[in-house]
Amino acid sequence: MKAVQAEIEGGYIEWKEIQRPQFAHALARHMIVVAVCAVGLSFADNLFLHGRYQVKKEMPIVPGLEGAGVMTAGQRGVIFSEAGDLVGFGSLLTGACAEEVLFHKQECWRLPAGLSGTQMAEYSSLGVNFMTAHFAFTCRSQVQSWQ
Repeated sequence: MKAVQAEIEGGYIEWKEIQRPQFAHALARHMIVVAVCAVGLSFADNLFLHGRYQVKKEMPIVPGLEGAGVMTAGQRGVIFSEAGDLVGFGSLLTGACAEEVLFHKQECWRLPAGLSGTQMAEYSSLGVNFMTAHFAFTCRSQVQSWQ
């Protein structure tokens, strides 16, 4: 499987062949496999690559906190019904710059069917920005209803 990977903090990233993770054991635990179509890169990815983000990842890392793609495997559930569903995703733990990525279903949301490549790219950058704003309003600012 191909992925973008950084070997050392602050080092170069390379598009290279890496060992494909074994996804089969995780699918029973509300996980889905996504074939990545678009990745939204942000300032937070730059912080990860330089070891400056508040959550630390062990090197080597695959950057990409959010994106959009096609569900290729997983259990049927409330949100996703079958392989082929379009999904958006956001995760601090899983790098999105790979051909396929494993996510917990709570890290994904269903996208409308029939999106164009441009629309998939637009959806790919919603996760981190939206979650950051949500966290700021609900956890940091203590904003109440009707304020």
